[in-house]
Amino acid sequence: VNPRSENGSGNGHNCSVPLMQDLPYIVEIDSTSTGRSNTSDCDVRDASLEWQHCEYRQFYNNYFQYSCPPTAYQYNNHCRRILRQENTPDPWHSSKTPLLGRVTTNDRITAPECMQDTRHLRIHVEQPMDPSPTATTNEQQQQSEQLPYQAGDIATILPSNPAHLVSRFLSVLPPSIQSIADTPIRIQQRKQKSHSNFQESSLNHPWPERCTLRGLLTHCADIQSLPEREDLYSLSVYCNQNHPQGKDQRDKLISLSETSGAALYGDYIIREKRNWVDLFYDFDAVRWEGSGTSGDVALMTISHLLTILPSIAPRHFSIASSPSYMVRQTAALESKEGFDVELCVAVVDHILERNGAVYIAGGSKMARAVREEIVEALGSVLEGGEGDAKKLLNKLKRKGMFSIEAWS
Repeated sequence: VNPRSENGSGNGHNCSVPLMQDLPYIVEIDSTSTGRSNTSDCDVRDASLEWQHCEYRQFYNNYFQYSCPPTAYQYNNHCRRILRQENTPDPWHSSKTPLLGRVTTNDRITAPECMQDTRHLRIHVEQPMDPSPTATTNEQQQQSEQLPYQAGDIATILPSNPAHLVSRFLSVLPPSIQSIADTPIRIQQRKQKSHSNFQESSLNHPWPERCTLRGLLTHCADIQSLPEREDLYSLSVYCNQNHPQGKDQRDKLISLSETSGAALYGDYIIREKRNWVDLFYDFDAVRWEGSGTSGDVALMTISHLLTILPSIAPRHFSIASSPSYMVRQTAALESKEGFDVELCVAVVDHILERNGAVYIAGGSKMARAVREEIVEALGSVLEGGEGDAKKLLNKLKRKGMFSIEAWS
């Protein structure tokens, strides 16, 4: 994609659309890619599997590695945890290679009449996403730990968006962007400029260098998140003033983004839980390209889109299973490689909507991690963020509806 560099002048738009040279990303059509049209063994036509496509696999691996926590363990090709030795560089050049797993158990463990839906998940970890081609079996055996993880550890899951939501989001984008949804693209990240008008956070998540837009929206962009107020202001500049309601929609987005409009933002975004898909649907002046005869074009290009969209944040869950028990159970199945991880996952929206209570019991490290996850989850839907989430938990604690029983 080689979008125009005009800043929107001449179309009646009073706000300044960012110039292409000021954007953090350069996006081009990948003319060298065979995309999904080839018929080789690595051909993948489903966007949910695009990260496994032979042409895109390495670029998605780089993106997923970037998303891994810096304290994550490293594993060899046989899913054995590599022992980190003091005064030696991290193995595999400090790259944090994610592990591939599949859900083998997904059972509800609370009674059907209970308002809280708590799930028991078992995930079988099969292999690293990008196995090292150079490490030998003996080398890996010598530097590996017996247990794949330790008691009290946390499992970090990299989620993705469902196909129907991605399709809906594409349907509310400008037609010029919709038309290249399945076209292979190259994304180059510019070096940060100190005078750039974009926040530094815009540069903190490099997208896969080669992919399709549909694949990126499936695995990388957090289109299910609730837009921040600054996101609404960034979106306002793309409202086409030739749209019948273009000026009104732009002014509304600006009002929602201002401090004085915090109550409006809370009503429109937080309470109604409007995500990026809903936002683009409601403000159709962003995707408007006229009747087709006026020569009008949408102000937003794919480079602009990738600048304002947030990336998917990894989700952290306390591990509920015993590592030694899981190892013994896996060893009993001689044909089964890898290891199992068990999680107990509960939905927390009942705290707000059903006047629910929360009780945490377990090790101190686990209890602290669970509390932090609850604060983060509540902070994403409360107007005051994590500050209000902590106040809410303190209020529930005084009422006896939130308690922690932890031991060392």
